[in-house]
Amino acid sequence: ACYTKVYIISNIPLGEQYPIVQKEENGSYLAFLRRIQDIYHFTGDKIEHSTIQFLSDGFRLILDGENIPF
Repeated sequence: ACYTKVYIISNIPLGEQYPIVQKEENGSYLAFLRRIQDIYHFTGDKIEHSTIQFLSDGFRLILDGENIPF
């Protein structure tokens, strides 16, 4: 691909997107998340910045406001 920067814009929180893929193809979902470097949440005049952190065992930390799938 020729792109070095992509913006994903959605009203749905990242942790709530692709719930079936999260459960049935978790490795693919984690590969998708590894490609996301920064998350910006815009609320009125406020902009919150966060990142997805992966642990050494391949697991990731739960995002603020994210529901656990089990």
